[in-house]
Amino acid sequence: NRKFLLAFCALLLAALFINFGKVELEAEEPRRAIVALEMILQNNWVVPTLHGETYYNKPPLFNWVLIGSFSLFGTANEWAVRLPALLSYLLIAAFTFGLARPWIGKTAAALSALAWLTFFELLYQATNVSGEIDLFFSLLVCLQVGSIFVFSQQKKWLWLFVTAYS
Repeated sequence: NRKFLLAFCALLLAALFINFGKVELEAEEPRRAIVALEMILQNNWVVPTLHGETYYNKPPLFNWVLIGSFSLFGTANEWAVRLPALLSYLLIAAFTFGLARPWIGKTAAALSALAWLTFFELLYQATNVSGEIDLFFSLLVCLQVGSIFVFSQQKKWLWLFVTAYS
């Protein structure tokens, strides 16, 4: 069991990082990066713009995450654009395991997390076009649904509403 898990993690990390940052930004990734860069250049952290025009299609939270990644790397390269979504992808797996473990056991929870990690479309999304908002938004929804489930089971209604609406 432990050897399988270690081998799986090693292969997953290799799959995630072997070409990470080598492929140029594509699809919606450049737009996400430009919006975040314009927020930095204009020193406007509230109203996103795209080519100087207000951009209301997405709330600024993901742009702030990208700005944090740019600051961490000191640049706005492919790594900095894609890392937040890749981390979101991995955090969803960890959250799935942690949330499911008390209810369905360690083995089934691990299999649930592994199923998430090996779903081809998600693996492709996490490695090739992860500079988009989808995986980050999915993490937020998972956290919201998980908090609703946990706090409803514990009958902590105030915490349920505070965390779900946050």
